[in-house]
Amino acid sequence: MYLCPVCGYDELDELPYVNNDVTTGSFEICSCCGFQFGVDDLDNGISLKKYRDKWVDEGAKWYSDSSPKPKDWNLEKQLLNIIT
Repeated sequence: MYLCPVCGYDELDELPYVNNDVTTGSFEICSCCGFQFGVDDLDNGISLKKYRDKWVDEGAKWYSDSSPKPKDWNLEKQLLNIIT
């Protein structure tokens, strides 16, 4: 499992960027915040921080209906996973 650099969720199926090269996104959508690597950032020009700030400001709602939020989910703890 891999870490989402937007929200700190640590259960991505793929690296967000191919070979850690931030010019090639995996196109995976984070189940937690909904960020799609390679689309939201590279195609639409949204920075990880800008997306994160907006997501948190809007209530940090869990994105995926098919991948339910963990029972012990703690946003503050999860955000500590992000290395900035």
